[in-house]
Amino acid sequence: MQQKKSYTPRLKEVSALLSLLLIASLMYVPSMYYTPFYSRGEPREVLITQAMLQSKDWILPIRYAPDEIATKPPLMHWMMLGFSYCCGGLSEFTSRLPSFVMSLATMVVMMLLLMRRYSLQIAILASCMLMTFPLWFRSSVTARVDMCLSAGIVLAHLAFFVRYQYPRYASLMTVLLVLGLSLGTLSKGPVALILSMLSFGTFLLYARVLSWRWFVYLSLGALCTAGVSVIWYVLAYYDRGDSFLTVVMSENFGRFAGTMRGGDPPHTHGLWYYPVTLLVGCLPLSLLPFMYGRNVSQIRSRLTSVVQEIRADDFLLFNCIIVIVYLLFYSIPPSKRAEYLLPMYPSVAVIVTLLFSRFFTNRGGRLDCWSGWLARVSLYVCTVLLPGSLIAVFALPFIIPGAVFVVDGFWYLFTMLECACLLYLVRSYTQRSNMLNA
Repeated sequence: MQQKKSYTPRLKEVSALLSLLLIASLMYVPSMYYTPFYSRGEPREVLITQAMLQSKDWILPIRYAPDEIATKPPLMHWMMLGFSYCCGGLSEFTSRLPSFVMSLATMVVMMLLLMRRYSLQIAILASCMLMTFPLWFRSSVTARVDMCLSAGIVLAHLAFFVRYQYPRYASLMTVLLVLGLSLGTLSKGPVALILSMLSFGTFLLYARVLSWRWFVYLSLGALCTAGVSVIWYVLAYYDRGDSFLTVVMSENFGRFAGTMRGGDPPHTHGLWYYPVTLLVGCLPLSLLPFMYGRNVSQIRSRLTSVVQEIRADDFLLFNCIIVIVYLLFYSIPPSKRAEYLLPMYPSVAVIVTLLFSRFFTNRGGRLDCWSGWLARVSLYVCTVLLPGSLIAVFALPFIIPGAVFVVDGFWYLFTMLECACLLYLVRSYTQRSNMLNA
């Protein structure tokens, strides 16, 4: 009997991880396989991979004209080459596999940490929330560098926190920290290193534990990351010379300062863009504050409780600081895209999961009026639309060859409804358990 008790939790964890991989594959693979390239971003990245295959230049190939080189580091393009070689050729599906694999790896690493620190239920709920975020879903099935950048940054974030919380794992976490920062830097440039160091330093300052020891540790981590990444930068400069430096300055510092392309940076938006993007990108979880109370005094008292919970939990505080740092950093430049915030969405999922589990599932009694009404309607609608969504995803492309956009629309709606239903089911189950235990 003792062997069974020691083995059962491990079996549950493995089953949860395998279930996560299966559900994510069923959600993401149809859109990856059926949807053709319909924007400029994906073909632009694939052209670089094609240029690598044709010219055998694995460092910095020519993208369009004879004088236009690639503008991003080549990690994702190297992954495209590997998947294309294993799958028999370069296609829409194989070019999207790096984003899909990095998305799965991020969810698995986050789930492992949450299982160890909190519980299996918290890990499952946070992973499902992240999986069904519209922006995360879209970035997981497109051939863009944003998901590779996010995977590296999230790995660095989690490795740093484990190093901070559990010093006995310092050696392994340092290796993972440098590995994650190197992956992020080789995906989209030094922004991965800059944002991570800002998040780490802000957290240590707020926690009042920043010392010379931590300063030296982070400095050595940054130097190791730069040492790994600078190899490609040196080879690229040796290959292309000053034209490569011009691209690096324009894509990084010029984009941030607003001097890119002669003072006309792309994707220009105002300060309101990112708050609205975050609210829309987290639907239906963005509706949770509206369920949080029936009057202003009740909302104020619960917000005070939220602040106390954040200060009491170091991991929750760390993720809140990550969200704040990203919002402030990316609000400075005039060039703004929703995908820039992608590395902080795992932190958003963790924050919502922990607060939801503590303030919505541990109170007992009946459901609040608004939350119960919204969750029940979502459950009923999802039950009605689920058969039609599955038929549209798997059968419609064979019946109507041009129906891939309809497929994406059905699947997009289904993921949002599934997230709302998941919140309702977990809350109802926990309340029943609390009532039985009472």
